[in-house]
Amino acid sequence: MARFRREQISFHGTATAWKRKGESGNTLTCRFCPTCGSTVYFENEALPEFVAVAIGNFADPDFPAPIISVWEQTRHPWVSLPPETTRMAKPG
Repeated sequence: MARFRREQISFHGTATAWKRKGESGNTLTCRFCPTCGSTVYFENEALPEFVAVAIGNFADPDFPAPIISVWEQTRHPWVSLPPETTRMAKPG
């Protein structure tokens, strides 16, 4: 996911919403393509000023590497990130 400030992006077309509560108790709204079911973007009630867009939507093999890793506790051990990536929590 790539996180953007809400004012940096615009949405066109229809997306189907599915909501769930995260471990934090905050609601995450996932938006999907109603035709193919592909993930398009996420909204987190804890961070209303941001929208997280699925990187695959850009179809860009040169999309920049992540600079922040948020879910370190649940990251698979085989996922390798650049050494300069800011980690929000230690793997555990």
